[in-house]
Order: sequence, then structure tokens, then C-alpha cells
Amino acid sequence: MALGKIKADTLEHSTAGSLDTQYVVKGSAKVWHNQSEDGQTLNGSFNVSSLSDLATGNYQINVSSSLANANYAGSLTLITNNREEPFLYLLTTSSYRAYIYDGAYQDGANASIIQGDLA
Repeated sequence: MALGKIKADTLEHSTAGSLDTQYVVKGSAKVWHNQSEDGQTLNGSFNVSSLSDLATGNYQINVSSSLANANYAGSLTLITNNREEPFLYLLTTSSYRAYIYDGAYQDGANASIIQGDLA
């Protein structure tokens, strides 16, 4: 069975207008993850090969398909109702770290989104 291709520069909806496909490609999250509070389990993810629990409140997220460069944008959200401050440390084209800190590193369920171009 042969595979086909769809080539389009614009997506058009019957009532909502049209959209350039580059807007979709460049505006879509390239990586996301949602992890459990103990840092051991990925509850869901996209383009993530693995999650490493490095220490209390310190996690490394490894990306399946690398980004074009390490100058991508990311955000981390704390899912638990604690007052800890989550932050991302952008490492390489294939991994980044998530930290949760409130005077000391603490575990907490968190989720991230990475925007950038794939390699």
C-alpha cells in the first residue's frame, strides 16, 4: 500500500476563515510533560523519551526528537496546591530540568510546555 502526502500552505474552515500552516507548525508545543508528585511517573507526555528523578525537587526531562537549538522557550507549572516556586533550566537540544524550590528543594507534581523548532 502506498502512502500519500497532503501538501497545503493554508488551512481553510467553512465559517472561521483560513490559517497559514506555518502558524500551526511554529505555534504548536514541541514537547510537554505532566508528572506525578514523587517524580517517578509520567502521567502524560509528548516528545518525551524519559523522566529522571535526580534528587528531591530536581527532575530531568529527556526529549525524543531534539530541538533545533537550546534557545527554546519553556514554562513549568506546579500542579499541587503548595506554594513552592517551579522553574525550568534549559539545558540542551535534547533535555531540560524542572526544579521546585521553596527555601529548599521539594517534590511536587508539575507539568511543562516547550516551544521551539525541531531539528
